[in-house]
Amino acid sequence: MQKDKVKLLILLLGSVFILGAAMVIMLKIYNQHVENEQIIERCYEESGDRSLTIEKNGVFSKVTCKYH
Repeated sequence: MQKDKVKLLILLLGSVFILGAAMVIMLKIYNQHVENEQIIERCYEESGDRSLTIEKNGVFSKVTCKYH
């Protein structure tokens, strides 16, 4: 009986940890997405008649704008 309670407690704590880590990662991705949208808007506003290239290197990276 005691072993079952320990296993259940470990299972519960492991699940909470995994869900917490997933939420932190999702919030980080969402905040990066919002920040990238603002950067892209600013790039379009500043580009004028010049052509614009927007690049992104990875999931957690910021976008970069290159004017031609």
